[in-house]
Formats: sequence, C-alpha cells, structure tokens
Amino acid sequence: MGLTSVLRVRATGPAAGTTPLALVPGTNMNAAVSLAAVEALAVLGPVVVLDVPGQPGLSYGRRSRLNRMDRCARWLADSLSRAMDGPAWSWVIGLAP
Repeated sequence: MGLTSVLRVRATGPAAGTTPLALVPGTNMNAAVSLAAVEALAVLGPVVVLDVPGQPGLSYGRRSRLNRMDRCARWLADSLSRAMDGPAWSWVIGLAP
C-alpha cells in the first residue's frame, strides 16, 4: 500500500508499562489529529502511531482501489510487525477501506 509514517512517543506516566500501545487513526485522521489521544495513551506506556496510507497524513497518499480489505489487513499486519519489537496493545480508530 506504500510508505507508512510511524510516530513513536515515549511513556510519560509514573506507572507506565513497557508494553507499547499501537494507535491506528482511521478514515480522514492521522497522527497529527490524534495527538490528544496519543498524549492520554502515553500515560499508560510507549505509543506507536501508524498513519494509514491513502488517508491525510505523511504516509503514501494514494488509496487502494482493489481488494481494499485484504490490502488493509496485510498492510496492518506488516506495519505492526515492522514497527513493534514484540507484543503490543492495539487501538484502531475508525479504520475503513
């Protein structure tokens, strides 16, 4: 699906865990408009934000036309495996093909 922008934010809370939280902003969203959610999640642990290709943001700008669900699923699995060093909590906001 193209280049994916990844934002990494360190944990800020005194009781923050070490397991990263993955945030995937969905349709018409990106890391920049999700900063309030990222700030709130950083209290719990480190946060990794993946900008979805084809949506506003710093990832690849063209939206997939064919097999969207399959491509989105493969993109998400591949992007998470590349962006994370191990297990992670995931939070997807409105991901739509």
